[in-house]
Amino acid sequence: MELEQQLAAAAAAIQTLGLDYVERTLEDISRARAIVKDTNADGNVSEPGCNALFLIFHDIKGQGTTFDYPLVTHIGTSLCTLLREDKVLNSKDLHIIQHHIAALTLVLKHEISGDGGPLGQKLLSRLADIAAAV
Repeated sequence: MELEQQLAAAAAAIQTLGLDYVERTLEDISRARAIVKDTNADGNVSEPGCNALFLIFHDIKGQGTTFDYPLVTHIGTSLCTLLREDKVLNSKDLHIIQHHIAALTLVLKHEISGDGGPLGQKLLSRLADIAAAV
């Protein structure tokens, strides 16, 4: 019986977190947007800034599917991959990140849950095209 109670408590906690998931995640995205905006004189984001971005997007990626936003998870995964590859982000990387941030914001503000259907697939395809073109 104790295990069942623990599982029920965990499920209730996740449900409670889900109530303000969109709001909390949009706040995280605002923090990421501020880091991207705070570039150095060369137009690059420093290594500490990259690390902070990685942590933000890693959390976003990890929580998306839990709260029925797999598109958020896909976009966050793409960002984490980019941030793992580069320790200092240049202007081309920032361009890609800005488009990903815009996509995350769109998905969350319009509460596009699930896979987003054709719109979700088009969005993911467009982000891949942007990343490939830069």
